[in-house]
Parts: sequence; structure tokens; C-alpha cells
Amino acid sequence: SGARAGLQRVGWAFSHPPRPTERLFSSAELLRMCSESKAARNDAASAAASAAVASPPPSQSSSRAPHADAPFVCMRYRAVLEGEPYEGDVTAEAFEPTQQCEGLAAEGLIEIDAEADAALSHIRLVRGKQLVVEGRAADSADASFFVSRVHDLSRPHESPLRTSFPSANRGASIRKLHVRTYLQRALAAGERFEDIAADWNFLLHAATILPEAPFAELCAAVALRVRGKKASSTAARAAHSKCEELLLQHVGLSSDIRQPRMG
Repeated sequence: SGARAGLQRVGWAFSHPPRPTERLFSSAELLRMCSESKAARNDAASAAASAAVASPPPSQSSSRAPHADAPFVCMRYRAVLEGEPYEGDVTAEAFEPTQQCEGLAAEGLIEIDAEADAALSHIRLVRGKQLVVEGRAADSADASFFVSRVHDLSRPHESPLRTSFPSANRGASIRKLHVRTYLQRALAAGERFEDIAADWNFLLHAATILPEAPFAELCAAVALRVRGKKASSTAARAAHSKCEELLLQHVGLSSDIRQPRMG
């Protein structure tokens, strides 16, 4: 749904059981972060290749790969322990793997040690390999040497997609009654389906209801909005109209529920 709606994967988020705050990542978590970072760059490369079909070829003098600057961040969510100077129950921290970390992971040199991870020990390399930490050979190193913190929080992100629809996997499952009530209230209040559909949680749930073809058309229409374009094309209007009717039929509502527009 994300790619269809014009979104790009830019990171990986995870949480873990309570553990000392200085213990950032296990070896398994580091490897997963590197794997997700590589996947994000591959996605960016595929998108760039698709866009290049209708664009002039890049300058031959450029030595940078089309995906070299693909954004990626790892969000680590953890419970706030008693005595910590944080408000709330959960805190989020942003990291990205260093180039050295990604290189070690790509070569298969980071040891996956379940016992060491459980004991919250340092990161180790495979047998026969050593790290150089602060100019000295070392058998292991703290995870902080393998990641960089992301501190750029000066400009909060404003998504082109809203999240008014209930989130999935948050308590009780979303049923047809919930969708019916949501649509009934929104349409009766005069909201346009174009605005209702531009909702990440709504799209995720609509994917479980709508047939494949109409849902793909709806995502294409939403993608116009994500890219900052008005969904005014004939195809976009048709997609919104078709999916609105299908969803209303699914929940047993008549199109008469729409609030008449003035003017």
C-alpha cells in the first residue's frame, strides 16, 4: 500500500524488552538494521531506474550511485525505566548504521551470538577476526561504535496522509460496524471521500475490503496527493467514486448519506 500510494520506505522501527539504557543494540538487531537499510536503498534504486525511463540519462561524470543518498533511519522504541529522567512510558530514539557496520554486515563478519545477546555483552566478529577500537585490537566493541544517532528533530514531519481512521492491531479488531460509523459520520459532516481516503490507516483497512484493481486505482489517486498534486484527473475522480461506492455497499450505507455541498 505504501509504495502504491507514492510513499518510500525510509526506515525500520522496533521495540525490545526492558534492558540497561547503555545497551543499544544486539548483534541480531544490528544485522536486521543493515538488512533493512540495504532494502531501502534497493527500493530507491528501483524507483530511480523507473523514473529514468522517461528522463535523460545521468551525467557520465557522476560517480555516485542513484541510491547513494537514500534516506534511512532506525527507530528504537523502549519502555522508560523507573528513575530515568524521561516523561511518559515509552521513549523513541533514532539511529542509522555506520558505513563500517554495513560493510561488516555485508561481508558476514558480525557474529550472531544468541548467548551474548541475552547476556547484553558487546558485539563480536566471527572467529579469527578482530576489531580495531581507538587504535587497538579488540575482540568485541560496544554497539555505539556501529551506529550514529540522528538528532535532526528541529522540523517535525508533516505527512500528506492523515491518521484519523483507527489503527490496526491496537486492541479490538476493526469490524464492519466501525467502518460504517466512520464513513457515516465523515460523509454526513461534508467530508470529501478524496480526503477520507488520504489516510494511512484507512488505506490499510481498505486493502482488506476492496478488490485488487479498484484498490490499485485508489492508491494511484492518493499518490497524486502525496506528491503535492491535486487529484483532479478523470482517472483519479473515477477511482475515488468507484471505491467510495464499493465501500458504502460493503458496510450497507446509501450514497444519500453524503452531505450536499453548497455552491
